[in-house]
Amino acid sequence: MNVLVGANNAGKSSILDAFRALSGAFRYARTRLPERLRNHDGQLIYGYKIPESSIPVNPQNLQTDYSDAPSVLEFFIEGGEIIRLYLSKSLSPVLCFDSQRKITSLIKLKESFPTLIAVVPTLGPFEEQEELLNKEYVERWASTRRGHRLFRNYWLNQPATVFEEFKARLEATWNGMTVLRPEVDFSSKDVRMFAKEGRIDREVSWAGFGFQVWMQILTHLLSAQSASVLIIDEPEVYLHPDLQHKLFALLSGMNCQVILATHSIEIINDADADDLVVINKSNRHAKRLGDIDSIQNVIQGLGSTQNIVLSRLSASKRMLFFEGQDFRLVRKIAAKLGLQNLNAASDLHVVQVGGFTQAHKVENVSWTFKQILQTNIDVAALFDKDYRCKEENDVFLTKLRNHVPSTFLLDRKEIENYLLDIVAIEKAINDRLRERDREPVDATYVTSLIEAVTASFKSEVGAQVAAHKSRYLQNSGTKNDISTIITTSLSQFDKDWTDISNRLALIPGKSALAEINRALQKDLQINITESGIVKYLTAASVGEQFVAILSALDKFSKPS
Repeated sequence: MNVLVGANNAGKSSILDAFRALSGAFRYARTRLPERLRNHDGQLIYGYKIPESSIPVNPQNLQTDYSDAPSVLEFFIEGGEIIRLYLSKSLSPVLCFDSQRKITSLIKLKESFPTLIAVVPTLGPFEEQEELLNKEYVERWASTRRGHRLFRNYWLNQPATVFEEFKARLEATWNGMTVLRPEVDFSSKDVRMFAKEGRIDREVSWAGFGFQVWMQILTHLLSAQSASVLIIDEPEVYLHPDLQHKLFALLSGMNCQVILATHSIEIINDADADDLVVINKSNRHAKRLGDIDSIQNVIQGLGSTQNIVLSRLSASKRMLFFEGQDFRLVRKIAAKLGLQNLNAASDLHVVQVGGFTQAHKVENVSWTFKQILQTNIDVAALFDKDYRCKEENDVFLTKLRNHVPSTFLLDRKEIENYLLDIVAIEKAINDRLRERDREPVDATYVTSLIEAVTASFKSEVGAQVAAHKSRYLQNSGTKNDISTIITTSLSQFDKDWTDISNRLALIPGKSALAEINRALQKDLQINITESGIVKYLTAASVGEQFVAILSALDKFSKPS
């Protein structure tokens, strides 16, 4: 999720226009063979001359500094490939690739760049009258700013089964309203479409603007189900704040990269801090936020005096302290296991906490809410196991649960360790190979890969485990000398290390995933993603203890 924020004329729409340009160029390229040509810098390459009619934005709007030199749009793809789109005032657009493979055929293009970009344009109210249009014209312009003028024609051309899915989604998200399939008035050559509320039928142009825009948003999201990237520009226009919250929940649940430009305080409020990207055209790079204070500054910069912390707390009355950088991974795993409260709880206020040494902050916040503010804010906390010994973890849990009963401790080193499942990794690898029409790997390859990666961490992990236990026991007043403690710890560690499941729980999960991808890039020229692995996780693979934690947090996240 990438939520682009910034003042008017900051450059948000220019970024989205660049993606629109790529979407049009890519749509043209994926149906044709590449040719040998020169790009705008005079280099001989394999690529495509793109007709200007295929670019759904005016190339001159993307020119920089009023220069006659071509603008070069660069798009970086996971795995290292780069797409370049050259735009100029005088020459045809050119699309080319910087890839590990020469893109000399349509098959190689689709293998190397299995990227599908879906675009939700700026939306507006329907025209009162919409004439019957050519199907090809509708398909070309439906994802552009003309889309709201073609809405009835679009649904007139869709299969009945797809329309029924759209209708069901509308009924589920807008209480009391439904919609009927479009029909042609042959006397006027207009296309009409009726909404039904109770027993009253009315043409959709007579409905409120919010309802009209919501129908268009659901239409675009439905057509984007297979997309790898979704572009959406200021969707909050005409939408009530409740619908803006509902929209952000829908976008967060999509299985693709979302790039959203907005001025909505409600959407900014719902977003995780590191989802927000500040755009300022006076800076060379955008800035990704990472904390609540930064979000508060952005909200004030947009002219709002809303306090984001108080707003989130007053809405949810639930605060979760989480050790780690990426709570979204917890949500993804919860969703895979069917725990939808935790996955969909956009108003749950998640606060990053820095581990055991910062546990006193959790105690202080809980005490402050109850004793000083006298407000009913429920507090929970989830900590990593890290390299600490069982004795230290047991004492920590007992002490903190006296103040915050809903305190939980992972039974693996960190949250990423739950992705280190050999079966899920094998399936994720073969998914990526299948996308490129390549032969799958077998379990032997994956097992060897995991063996090699885990082996590289043995010395580091053994030293950390022994050091943590030694420090804890010495601080606890043990009479054993440090050499005895370290020797005993390393002996037990060696026994634990012989079991692959123990090994995968002990090593640093995030670093291990990075090493796995480095090996895959070297061996197979692919990477796998967290989402690709989560797709194949099961309750058995993540373990009974973690399922119990997620179930408890799911109950904690349920709206009261």
